[in-house]
Amino acid sequence: MHNKKKNKKQLDSSTPKMHQGTVKRYLSDIQMHMLAMMKRHILQSKSHPILILCEIFREEFDKVYNQYSKPEKTSNGVYDKVGVVKKFKDKTDQLQKEFSAVQNENEERMSIKEILASEGDESNQTLQDINLTNQLIGEVQVFILTLRWVIHEFYNFRTLKKDGLIMPGDFDALEEDILYIIHKATVKEQVLEILVVLARLLNNKTDKTIRQEYRLILQHQSPYFPIEHGS
Repeated sequence: MHNKKKNKKQLDSSTPKMHQGTVKRYLSDIQMHMLAMMKRHILQSKSHPILILCEIFREEFDKVYNQYSKPEKTSNGVYDKVGVVKKFKDKTDQLQKEFSAVQNENEERMSIKEILASEGDESNQTLQDINLTNQLIGEVQVFILTLRWVIHEFYNFRTLKKDGLIMPGDFDALEEDILYIIHKATVKEQVLEILVVLARLLNNKTDKTIRQEYRLILQHQSPYFPIEHGS
């Protein structure tokens, strides 16, 4: 009995302790240390190069796309929300025309067999998927995925793996957490505001219905169970 307890203690001490990550459920000691280091460096240091890249992206994103989310004041001092909706629709129409032109050009180069095969491919985009909102979400996603490999090179993970200081699977285990860190540093302030507005424009009817129902609930809410407004 004593030997069994001793063997169990030895087994427990030799088994690596697993930790809860931000996204991944189980991380080893070295993976948790790497994650904590990157969180501390990137999210808490204002001068970190990765954070600076995210700031540059947000600023450029705002310069190019704020016209589609921020209404201008008219001569009467009223915000022209109708003009924003028109810009959104016009830009979406332009993107759909460009998509259709490219699609037609590709189909002209394809054989009948290839066209029939592509029709059954569920991954193909439809014209309905092409709109300004999805376009900008795609641009943000591409930036985040690109920055993932910038982090890989910045922290010199390739050399650390070569020297045996980390295992090949360590970066893969942290990939989702790394994407979370980049997302947190990118999708905020100007970028978040623009995407929220464009998502509401894309789902205008649903957004309008929700706001009407919310106002109705506010009018008839119980004083004993008030609606708490989020900060």
